[in-house]
Amino acid sequence: MSFKWGDPMEEAYAERIMALEDQISSVYRERAHLVALLAALSKGAVLVMPEEDSIDWWPILYMTIGGKQASWHIAPDDLPLFDGIPRYPAGHVTWDGHTTEEKYQNIHRVTRMLLGLSDD
Repeated sequence: MSFKWGDPMEEAYAERIMALEDQISSVYRERAHLVALLAALSKGAVLVMPEEDSIDWWPILYMTIGGKQASWHIAPDDLPLFDGIPRYPAGHVTWDGHTTEEKYQNIHRVTRMLLGLSDD
């Protein structure tokens, strides 16, 4: 299927893409609010700021949950949510290599423990 510039189908796809990008931004913002709350409730949470010329230009929030490291990239627009969290330059924290799946498995384990439930 081919499109010509100005084609109504092309415009409809462009509008759909913009709507999906807005939804993704909204989901990241919601996640940022929850991660900011978790960071505020956690001892030792820190933000590691990227170097000026870094390809990875989003700051990274690090904290320990249940004795294990957890980290999230934080969108620059969401940084005001983390105003009370100490900020350090790149290299202050060493990522332990955890995967996203491992991070959320640990969060699930700790949540169940806090609720008094047995491990799955």
